[in-house]
Amino acid sequence: ADPEQHMSSFSNCVDAGTPWEVDANMPYGLGGVRSDVGIYGGPDNWFWGGIPVPDGSPILTSIEDIPQDQGGMAGVLFDASVWDNSTLTNNVTHYAIWRHFDISGTTIDSVEQGNWELMGSMPSQSFNAYAYSSPTLGDSSIANGMFSNCYVVVAHTSDSSTFWYSNVMCGYSTDDIAPSSPNASAMPAANGTDVIVYWSPPTAPDYSYSTVFSNTGFTSLGIVDTLTLDVTTMPGGTYTYGVIHFDVNGNPSDTAWVTITINDNEDVIPLNAGWNLISTNHTPNTNTMIDIFSSLIPGNLVYVTGFNQGSSLYNPNGLSFLNTLTQFTDGYGYWVKVLSNDTLTISGTTISSTYKIPLNANWNLSGYMNTSSQDPSMYFSTLISNSNLVYCTAFNQGTQLFNPNGLSFLNTLTSMQRPFGYWIKVNNAVNSGSYRMTNNEGSLFSPEFMFVNGESNLNNYVGQYIEVYSSSDVLTSKIEILEGGYLMTTPLYGDDPSTDIMEGLQEGESITFRFNGEDIISDFNFAGNMELKELNLEFSEFGLTIYPNPLEDKTNINFNLSTSSEVSIKVFDITGRVVEALIDENKQEGNHSVIWNASQFDNGVYLIKLFINNKLVDSERVVIQ
Repeated sequence: ADPEQHMSSFSNCVDAGTPWEVDANMPYGLGGVRSDVGIYGGPDNWFWGGIPVPDGSPILTSIEDIPQDQGGMAGVLFDASVWDNSTLTNNVTHYAIWRHFDISGTTIDSVEQGNWELMGSMPSQSFNAYAYSSPTLGDSSIANGMFSNCYVVVAHTSDSSTFWYSNVMCGYSTDDIAPSSPNASAMPAANGTDVIVYWSPPTAPDYSYSTVFSNTGFTSLGIVDTLTLDVTTMPGGTYTYGVIHFDVNGNPSDTAWVTITINDNEDVIPLNAGWNLISTNHTPNTNTMIDIFSSLIPGNLVYVTGFNQGSSLYNPNGLSFLNTLTQFTDGYGYWVKVLSNDTLTISGTTISSTYKIPLNANWNLSGYMNTSSQDPSMYFSTLISNSNLVYCTAFNQGTQLFNPNGLSFLNTLTSMQRPFGYWIKVNNAVNSGSYRMTNNEGSLFSPEFMFVNGESNLNNYVGQYIEVYSSSDVLTSKIEILEGGYLMTTPLYGDDPSTDIMEGLQEGESITFRFNGEDIISDFNFAGNMELKELNLEFSEFGLTIYPNPLEDKTNINFNLSTSSEVSIKVFDITGRVVEALIDENKQEGNHSVIWNASQFDNGVYLIKLFINNKLVDSERVVIQ
C-alpha cells in the first residue's frame, strides 16, 4: 500500500482471509470491511467484541410533488447514511437516485420488484438529510388522479463494491400550472355573416389545444390552430364566445370572453339546389323581385312563390305581366327554387325581432324575424294556450312538423330559427279581419298548390274567365283572359293535408278548362308542388261573322256553338243604348245565322254583341251607309 511495505486494507495476502466477505462486526470507519485476519478484523473478530456493524442505508422519508410547476418532477427526500461523515475513514462519498420504470404507474415496495433507471447522483456533505428533484415517468393529472413514481437511493463509498440501498418509496407529480388565459378576439368573416374567433399563439410550453363555445350552443373542440369559424350566426345577432386553452395534462386556462354583434345591414341567406322555404328580417332597400334576387348567380333562379291571402308566383323567365308576386312583404315566408347552391343577400332596414304577421284562419306562410332560435312551444305559447294553433311545418332539406296537440317526442320541428319560413295553421284569425280565407270559388287555400298561365286564342274576350273544373266537375278556380289572349297566372289548390276530409284537387287528378260550354282536358295532372304549367288553349271560334259590312239595308250575322247554349244577340247605338234584340233563346250546337234588317235605322255606326249563357263573348262594329 505504501513505500513502507504496509499491506493494503483490502489485501488477501495477510493470511487466509477471504476478501469478498464483509466484516460483520467491524465499524466501517475504523478501516476496511474486507475480511482479513489482521487487526482490522474478519469473521468472528475477537478484538472488536462482536458488535454488529451499523447499517449504512439511507432512509427515504417522502416523495413529494413539486408545487407550482408544469409537472413531470418530484422531490425525493431522504435521511443520510450513518456513514455520511467526512471525519471517518472510507465514508459514504455520494448518493445515486434511481427510478422504477413502469408505464402503468403501479406501486412497488422492494428493490427486487423494480426495473431501475438512474436519474442522477449527488455528493455527500455530512448533512442529516437530502432532497433531489427527479423527473417522473408520468403525472397523476393525466392518470385518473394517481400515477405512482417509485424511487430508491443508494449510498456509495470509494469502494465500488461497498454500498447500501435505501427503502423503496413511491409518490406522484402533478401539473399545477395551467396555460394563461387566451387573448381572444372576434370579427365577421368575409361573407359578413359568419364569425371568426381568434387568439394569439399560446406561450405555455406544454400547451396542447383550445376549445371555443358560444352562448347560442356553438362549440369547436380540440383546436390546434389559433382560430375557428362559427357558421351558425345570423346578421343582427349578438354572440358571446368563451375560449379556453388546455395543456397536455388537461389543465384548463381561465376562460377568455369576447362578444360581437354582426352588422345587420344585410341578410345573407344560403340556398340549396331545389326548393327553399325562407324569410328575411329586412325590408329590401329596393323592393322589386329583380333587385331582391340580383345577388344570385345569373340564370340560377327558377321560381319564387308567396302566400298572403292566396298563392302568388314570380317567374323570372316568363312574361313579366303574368307575375303575381312583385315584392316582399315584411314578416312573410317565401318559397325559392334555384338550380344550384347559391347565396341570397338582401340589403335594407331591419324588421323588429318581435314582429309577427297577422294570421288568417287556416294556413299562413310566415317568416321568423328573431336572430335567436326558439323552441316552437315557446314561440307559439299564446296560440297554444288558447288552443288556436293546429300545426306548424318547416322545410330544411325535408319537411318538419310541430303538432302542439300530439306527443312531443314525435315532433321533428324542435327549433325555429332564421332565415327559414314556416307554414302556420290556426283555427281563428289573429290580428286579422278575416276569419277563413277562400278563393273565389269557395275552395280553402292550402299549402298544396300549383300554378297555371299561358296563352289562348281568346284575344277577343279580354276580362272574361276560363273556368277550371275537377274530374268530378267541381269548379275549383277561374283564369282571367288578358290582352292578346294571354292567361293570367292562377293558383290551383289541392287537398289540405291537415284535415280528414278531401277538398280541392287531388294529387294526380285530371283538370278541365271550360269556356262558353267548351271543355279542354289538360295534358297534365294536378301536382301540389308549387310548379308552373304553361297553357296553350285553343277553343272553337265563338265570334260573330257579319257580311256585308258596311251595309245598306240588310246584313247576315253568323256564329258557332260548341254545345247547346242560351244565345242573345243585341244591337247598340254609339251611346250604348239597345236599339234591337235579334235573338234571345236556346240554340243547339252548330252553326247559326240571323239576318238584321237595318232599313229603318239611320246611317251611322252600331255595335252588335253576342252573349252566350249571359256572358259577352264577342262584339263587332257595323256601319250603315
